[in-house]
Amino acid sequence: MGTPLLESGNAYNPFSQGARKEPALTFNDLVQIIFRHKHVLILTTILFAALAVAYTMLTSPVYEASATLKKEQNNTRGGPTDEFSRIMFAQQAVDQIETELLLLRSREVLERVVLELDLLVTVGEIVVPGVIDHRFDMSLAEYLHELDRHPESGAPRIRIEEYTIKPGFRNIAGGVYALRVNERQQLELYETEVDSLIASAPGASEASFSLPHFTMQIDWPNPTPGSELTFSTGTPENVVSDLGERIEIENPINTTLMTVHVRSSSPFMAQLTANTLASSFQASRFEHKREAIRYSAKFIDDQLGEITASLRRSEDSLSLFRGRNRITSVDEGTRETIAFIGNLEAEKIRTELELSQYESRHETIKSQFSTNGYFDQTYLTPQTDQSSSYTPFSTLLDQLTRAELERLELLQRRTASHPDVIAIDERIAEIRSNLAEFNQNTITAYEVIMESLKRKRDNLTRLIGTYNSRVANIASNEGQLMALMRDRDLNEKMYLLLTDKREEMRIAELSNLQDIIIVESAVLPIDPILPRRTITVLIGLVLGGLAGITLVFLIEFQGKTIMSIREVEEGLMLPVLAIMPTFPAEFRDRIRRGYHLRNHLDLLTDTRYGFKESYRMLRTKLSFTLSTKRSPTKNNILFTSCEENTGKTTIVTNFSLLLALAGKRVLVIACDLKNP
Repeated sequence: MGTPLLESGNAYNPFSQGARKEPALTFNDLVQIIFRHKHVLILTTILFAALAVAYTMLTSPVYEASATLKKEQNNTRGGPTDEFSRIMFAQQAVDQIETELLLLRSREVLERVVLELDLLVTVGEIVVPGVIDHRFDMSLAEYLHELDRHPESGAPRIRIEEYTIKPGFRNIAGGVYALRVNERQQLELYETEVDSLIASAPGASEASFSLPHFTMQIDWPNPTPGSELTFSTGTPENVVSDLGERIEIENPINTTLMTVHVRSSSPFMAQLTANTLASSFQASRFEHKREAIRYSAKFIDDQLGEITASLRRSEDSLSLFRGRNRITSVDEGTRETIAFIGNLEAEKIRTELELSQYESRHETIKSQFSTNGYFDQTYLTPQTDQSSSYTPFSTLLDQLTRAELERLELLQRRTASHPDVIAIDERIAEIRSNLAEFNQNTITAYEVIMESLKRKRDNLTRLIGTYNSRVANIASNEGQLMALMRDRDLNEKMYLLLTDKREEMRIAELSNLQDIIIVESAVLPIDPILPRRTITVLIGLVLGGLAGITLVFLIEFQGKTIMSIREVEEGLMLPVLAIMPTFPAEFRDRIRRGYHLRNHLDLLTDTRYGFKESYRMLRTKLSFTLSTKRSPTKNNILFTSCEENTGKTTIVTNFSLLLALAGKRVLVIACDLKNP
């Protein structure tokens, strides 16, 4: 753009109108701004796209494997209906699927996975002097898999086998260790942080090491002296936490399916971890339920053993008495009395058995209540159908489980004194208080039932004593025979009763315990889920475009360069009279070589550059302006600027020549106030 000429005078003072009015931008203005700085937009977009491509190339791929489990619903309709059987066999109500989802990520299950896959151990680097220096940085399971997968690899076939964590592994502090081969080709185990020798083995093949927290066996064929293998053991807390962060669990709506998603940088470890997590959760739930059954089955087994021995002794005594005294039967009335006493004895033993169950369970729940402040009483709920299993207690128990897990996750980012942690602690205390109220009612109900069973037992004891006194009046031989028959019948009835109970319990153990079914095992993922190259590059292009546009407008509105005539007119509130083109290069060179008036005449007469038209427009507008003055015969025109070398002399010269060519009388005075 050339030099703009502004009109000034006394008719308008821009500072008398207050603040300057900012011009409104139109869509065309925005397009022009972007077009003027298109190189900034293009470069920014290319830069962001290049960064996105670099990110996808440098970021380690992440693979995901999924395993699907199903929560089977137990159904005991048509089963035992008496109170004792319901308590014995309804050991655990049907859990809500949300609870199973939380238990699937519980610390117990995650620790099972960590121990089974030896995730505490990370194989670092193998160094063979002058041959190889290979860094693995992978778990032990993945390292062994890589050895089997690439038998042609040049790395030594070092196998760490039978790695076993000793009890109390939660106390492992972690450390970095090195297996080194000495000059005699013997293995030595060092702790690298202090470079101290921990243990040594006489050979490198099937060498065993035993440390306070783990034992392992090393098979290093044909070791080279000076070779070294480094490995590290992580802390259980960090390893379990890291495993939990790589696990996602989802439950399709209105189903009892649970899908476990495990992410890893290795497709093999993603598949192996997902399958191991599913099987570990299945085994954990099975053991919990079987332990509940075993708790009651142990008492039955003990009683069954005693009754079996008593039945054998009573049958032997009865056979011996009959053979010795040659008495095979008694009269009908005596037989009825014996049968009735036997029924009373059986009912008494059944009552004592049921009372023992209640007393044992009552003692256990009171102990749990005093220790934890509550106990899990969902196993007391008889199993009927899905809807009836969702009791208010089980709902509170689910809320407590969620709150405790939420607190654990929150403590990873907050301290115990943080308001969010304090709030969730208060919520946990409130839930425990509500659970305690339910438990207290249950304990009271247990005490009422036990008191009723004790009264029933005492009444049966008195009734049995009454009929025993009648039996005492019978003849000695018949009385002994009747007593032996009564003992035999009583033991036989109790044996059949306990056998039936034990068989029912065995059926319950086989049918109801395993309610977690692995529907679909995880398969080896082929393509990584992260990074998504196409989406990442598209996002880079979009962000680059947005950043470029933002940068363009920052440059535009932070800069002080005037880019349009309208900005001049609206910013200064003065009209632009004309825009004078800049000199062509050839004329600038001629002027530098020597200043001649002829140069200006050539510019005004040469129509290729548009100088004549620009100065004509300036002459016309000035003539119109001057014609409105009171003294049109004589006018003074001042050309000025606030800087040097802005074209004042050039414009004055050319404009004066144009007026002179039009027959005007012009006096030109060049004044430099700074250099007079």
